[in-house]
Amino acid sequence: MNQRSITRFILLPMFTLLVGCTFTTSDSDGGGIEFAISFSENAASETLDGRIILLLSSDNSSEPRFQTGPGAGAISVFGMDVDGLAPGAEAVIASSVFGYPIESLDDLPRGVYYVQAVFHKYETFHLSTGHTVKLPMDQGEGQHWNRSPGNLYSTPRRISIDPSRPVQYELIMSEVIPHIPEPIWDKYSGQIDHEVAEYWRENYDLRYILERDWATLGPKLVGKLHIFCGDMDNYYLNNAVYLMEEFLESTTAPYYAGEVDYGDRAEHCWNGDQENPNHISRLRYNTMYLPMILERIAESAPVGADLKSWWY
Repeated sequence: MNQRSITRFILLPMFTLLVGCTFTTSDSDGGGIEFAISFSENAASETLDGRIILLLSSDNSSEPRFQTGPGAGAISVFGMDVDGLAPGAEAVIASSVFGYPIESLDDLPRGVYYVQAVFHKYETFHLSTGHTVKLPMDQGEGQHWNRSPGNLYSTPRRISIDPSRPVQYELIMSEVIPHIPEPIWDKYSGQIDHEVAEYWRENYDLRYILERDWATLGPKLVGKLHIFCGDMDNYYLNNAVYLMEEFLESTTAPYYAGEVDYGDRAEHCWNGDQENPNHISRLRYNTMYLPMILERIAESAPVGADLKSWWY
């Protein structure tokens, strides 16, 4: 694999990483902590140019690719550019690869980490000046590398790291960030794209998803659904609420045991207050919803739980 001779600038969320040096696809030091990163042929069958981003976090509440940021709590991020990386070929990130906020893998504190690799794809541009540049193009996501459609990523993996013990970990990027759905309808012609409409229904239609998956979702939602809507909603959302209410009232095994309420001639953002207009009721959400929260806690509390000392 030839070394790259093009200086690239990549913007990462909340901080900027300036890459002004060249790499090969193997920066192995022959010792210390290393990550051998590749992508599967199912994810991409052709050779790719781009930036491999390695992320290490001690927090497993979300994927590491969604945890990047600045400051004292920043997770560790390392990156290297690759040209013409083939499926199954490995790019090795070792201690010589610069990172943020920790500069080297050798400086990682001992502990348990959740690691993930992301491949941020580049496209090649031949300029009229005679220069050639490789840059990541926006795919409709607003230049967010961790969400950019077509980028590859690995499933997060839990590992234990001891910098004093040389070891090479293997990460395979087998997942592809899906493309952003096309518009469901053409604003000029009014023509509906039925394929897109079906995708939206399967992935975003809450009523349909609840009805489809009620056997598994229902037991988790009993008593938790409270829907409030003005019957003259500015965006006609009340029509969707009517359909939702019709389904919820038909539920059995279990019955949803929640509520759907409408504000008479009320507009968008009506919130369940039958006595005051929105500009007043939105100032008293705490007094409106705290009693509902307390009632839910009392109904679902374990037997013998303390329900008196804090209720006043």
